[in-house]
Amino acid sequence: MELVKTSDLKKYYRTGEVCVKALDHVNLSVEEGEFIAVVGPSGCGKTTLLNMLGGLDNPTDGTVLIHGKDITKMKSEELTIYRRKHIGFVFQNYNLLQTLNVKSNILLPLYLGNSKIDEAYFEEIVEILGIKNKLKNLPNTLSGGQQQRVAIARAMITKPDIVLADEPTGNLDSESSEEVLRLLRESGERYNQTIIMITHSREIAETASRIIRMRDGKIV
Repeated sequence: MELVKTSDLKKYYRTGEVCVKALDHVNLSVEEGEFIAVVGPSGCGKTTLLNMLGGLDNPTDGTVLIHGKDITKMKSEELTIYRRKHIGFVFQNYNLLQTLNVKSNILLPLYLGNSKIDEAYFEEIVEILGIKNKLKNLPNTLSGGQQQRVAIARAMITKPDIVLADEPTGNLDSESSEEVLRLLRESGERYNQTIIMITHSREIAETASRIIRMRDGKIV
């Protein structure tokens, strides 16, 4: 079943008299449960596309449908609520709050959404990710791989339909990278989540079920 669909998605930036086409007529269809890798050179529009799919930025033109709803037409408050419920984000630099321990970082999306904590689900996630014994730790006491696992747990805690991952292995060594990828795949399969991941690595991209290549703001 189709989960995500973009139609003629465009994002233009103007720098002085120069118009930069970050996204240029992007048409994309993503099915439920797919694990997609988005690849391409720096500046080709990968992160811009991810930001549009997650409602973090507004397109110049075009639509982004999730569950058949155009998130580009949603009002700010409605979009925030929708995003917290249906979309999880994993960032390259983790974006963990250094003043909160691991458990609080993971549960933060639920706190922000005033949502009830599913304790059994929480226990399952931290067990799968191997961070059950780190819940009282502050992020700066963890390795890069451990911090990324916390970021993945935070992305999963709301049981989102979509997980958007921007270079989730970019700051990790090869062993930690393989582990993070395995965890993303397993969580996607276990919870029928759609994973859309940006990567510069051909080897990492080949672990996905589908590869989307971008160049100059277009899917090629």
